[in-house]
Amino acid sequence: MGNTESKNKLPKKWVWTTLGELGIVVSGGTPSTKEPSFWGGEIVWITPADLSNNKEKYVKKGKRNITQLGLGNSSAVLLPKGSLLFSSRAPIGYTAISQCELCTNQGFKNIIPTSSFFIDYLYYYLRFAKHLAIQMASGTTFLELSASSFSKIHIPFPPLKEQHRIVEKIEELFSELDEAEETLMKELGRLKVYELSILSKTLRINTKEWKTFQIGDLFEFIGGGTPSKKQKQLWNGKICWATVKDINSKYLNDTKDRITEEGLLNSSAKMTEKGDIILVTRISPGKVTIPNINTAINQDLKIVRPKNKNFSPDFIYYLLNAYYKDIITLSSGTTVKGISLSQLNNIQVRVPSLEECKEIVQKLDHEYSLTSNVSKEIENSIKQIIMERHAILKKAFEGKLIAQNFDDEPAIELLNKIKKEKEEYLLNQKNMTKVKTKPQKKHLIDILKETFGKNDFTFEDIKNNVFMSYEDLKTQLFSLLENKTIQSKFDSKIAKITYKISHENKKD
Repeated sequence: MGNTESKNKLPKKWVWTTLGELGIVVSGGTPSTKEPSFWGGEIVWITPADLSNNKEKYVKKGKRNITQLGLGNSSAVLLPKGSLLFSSRAPIGYTAISQCELCTNQGFKNIIPTSSFFIDYLYYYLRFAKHLAIQMASGTTFLELSASSFSKIHIPFPPLKEQHRIVEKIEELFSELDEAEETLMKELGRLKVYELSILSKTLRINTKEWKTFQIGDLFEFIGGGTPSKKQKQLWNGKICWATVKDINSKYLNDTKDRITEEGLLNSSAKMTEKGDIILVTRISPGKVTIPNINTAINQDLKIVRPKNKNFSPDFIYYLLNAYYKDIITLSSGTTVKGISLSQLNNIQVRVPSLEECKEIVQKLDHEYSLTSNVSKEIENSIKQIIMERHAILKKAFEGKLIAQNFDDEPAIELLNKIKKEKEEYLLNQKNMTKVKTKPQKKHLIDILKETFGKNDFTFEDIKNNVFMSYEDLKTQLFSLLENKTIQSKFDSKIAKITYKISHENKKD
C-alpha cells in the first residue's frame, strides 16, 4: 500500500489499510438556498463552521437544519449515528463523530462505519494524520481533499480489542492534559482581565484636564487588500503581507506570507509607514500590534495613522487596547464579526497632554513587562501540552502506547469481516435512496379553501361569513405554512384581500 508501510514496521497482528477499505466514504451537499421549503426542518445539517469551536469528540447539531424535501433535492446524505465527519476544505481537518442522524455540506468527507471496527480509534487517527490529508489536497483558490484522495489515506490498523484499549489509554492521558490546559487558559484569561483593568484605570479616567475626542479626529484608518490567489506571480515576493493570523503580540517582526511588487500594485493592499499601528477590524476585531517592519496588510486589518505625529506608537497601542471592549461591543456579523469604519471613527476617547502620554507609556510598559513574562511562560506550557498530545498519538499509532495481547484476533481477519459488511451495506443502498420531489406550490385561493373548509369558496364567502382582523387571518394562514420566508411572500396578497374585505364592509 505504498511507502508508508515500508518505512513504518507495525506490531504483530496489525495491518496497513486505507480509509476507503474501512468504511463507506460519502461527501455532503447543500440544498438550494433559494427554495425556502428546503430549510428549517428537523434534519441536522453540519458545515465546517459548526466545528470551528467544537472541542468535543461528538457533534449533534449545527446552526441550520434542512427538511426532508431539502435532503431529497440535494447531494446531501443522511448519515447514521456514529459516522465520522472530516472537513475536507476551508479548512481541512475538523473531525467529529455524529451523535445522531445528520448530514453535512459539501465541505466534508464522511465515513459511514461498519460494525467491525471502533470509530473512536479512527477519530483519533484522523486528528493525528491531519497533515497527511493536507498533503494530498489540491486547489488554486483553497486546498480541497477529494473523496478519492481521502479514501487512499493509509492507517495502521490493530485488532479490534486493541483499538478499544488504545482509545481508553489516549483518553486517560488526554484527560490529564485537558485539565492542565484548562487551568493554564484560565490563568491567561485572568492576565488579560488584569491588563485591561490597568489600561482602564490609566486611560479611561474622568480627568478634567484631559480632552475628549472621537477616534476619527485623531487617526486616519487605511484599509488593505489581497492580491489574486490565481496569479502566482503576485505571491512569494519580498514584501511582507500581514493578516489576522500575524497579529499575536505587541510588536510585529515578520509575516507568514509575502507578495511581489506586482502583487502590491495590482491589489488594494497598502503599506505601513514609520509611526503606524495595525488594528484588526474583522475576524478578531480589536487586536493591535506595532509593526517593526514595513508591511502590506489585507482587508481584515487597518493601518492606524496618527494625525498628530507627536503621538508615539506605544501610546496609540495602549489607547486602542483600552477601548478593546468598545470595539468588540460594536462589532457585528453572523459568520464573521467586524466593526465598520464609521462605528470605529465615532468611538469617544479621552486623551491627556503629550507630556502625560509619555509618563503613561512608561508606567504601562513596566506593568506589561511583568504580565508579558508570565504570559509567555503559560503559552510555552500550553505548547508543550499540544506537543505531548501529538507524542501520545504518535506512540499509539506505532503500537507503542500499550502492550499487545497476543490472544487478540489478527487485524487481517477483522478486515475480511469489514469487507463483507461493506458489501452487504452497499447491496442494501435502497434504504438510503432519496426520492426527489418538487416542493408543492399552492395558489392562495386553494390555501384559503383549505383554511375555511369549502370547495366552492368565493370572495363573497369571506365578505359575508368571515369577520376577523388582518392579523387574525394572517395567523390562520401562516399556521399552514412551514417557513417564515414563504409567509412573507403571501403577506402582500393576504393584505390586499383583507383590505378589499374591509373596504366592501364599509360600503355596506
